[in-house]
Amino acid sequence: MKYRTVIKMGQTVIAALSVCLLLSAAAIADNFAANVSKLDGKAFVASIGGVTRTLQINDRLYERDRVITSRDTSLDITFTDGTVLTLGASTIIRVDSYKYRKKNEPAKADAAEEGFSTFILKGVVRAITGLLAKRRPFSVKFRMKVATIGIRGTHFTAEVDGDSATIILLAQQDTNASNAIEVSNAYGKVEINKPGWGTEIPDAKSPPSPPRQMRSMNSMSRILRSIQTTGRVRIPRSPRH
Repeated sequence: MKYRTVIKMGQTVIAALSVCLLLSAAAIADNFAANVSKLDGKAFVASIGGVTRTLQINDRLYERDRVITSRDTSLDITFTDGTVLTLGASTIIRVDSYKYRKKNEPAKADAAEEGFSTFILKGVVRAITGLLAKRRPFSVKFRMKVATIGIRGTHFTAEVDGDSATIILLAQQDTNASNAIEVSNAYGKVEINKPGWGTEIPDAKSPPSPPRQMRSMNSMSRILRSIQTTGRVRIPRSPRH
C-alpha cells in the first residue's frame, strides 16, 4: 500500500509539473513580440529570468526582454505588427509591453488593450512603426529617462546619452501615412510634424527644446552614422533662400 501511495503521489507531482510547464510555454508564446531580422556585429538579450544569451538572426524576443548591442553593431528587430527598430552601436532597449492580435487570430478579452511600450536606456534607435501605430496610435510609446515619445504612424530616430536625448523626425516611407511625434516630460512637450526637424533634452530637469531643423546640426549626422543599416533614410533638403 505504501508503495502504491508513493507511486500515486509521484504521478500527481509529475502531472502538476507538466501542467505548469504547458502553462509557462503558453505564456511565453503569448508574449512573443519580435524577431531579429538583421544583425551586423554582436548583440545580446537579457530575459526577465536573468538569463543572458547571444542573439542570432531569426531569434525570438519577448515582453520584458532587454536587448544590448556591442560596439560597431547594427541590429534590426521586426515586431509582429511590422514595426522595425534599428539599434546602433552600444545601445540598450527594453520591451516593456507588447500586445498585438493579427486579423486571423481569435479575439481575446484584452484586445482593446493592444499596445506597445519600449524603453530606450541608452544609445541610438531608429523606429519605423507598424500596424499598431495605425490601429491604436496613442497606445504606442517610446520612453526614455528624460522624456516620452508619442507617435502617429511615424519614422523617427533618437539618441539617448545619460540624462540627455535628441529626437529627430524622419521622412515617412509611406507617403500616405501621417507622420508626427509628440515629445513630452514633466517640464513641457513639443509636437514635431516636419521631417528633418527635432528636439533636444539637455538634462533631466529641462523641457524638450522648441522644434528646429536638424540637418545642419552634428546630431543628425552623428545619429545616422551610428545606425549602420542598408535601409534607406530620406532626409529632406534644407530650403534654399
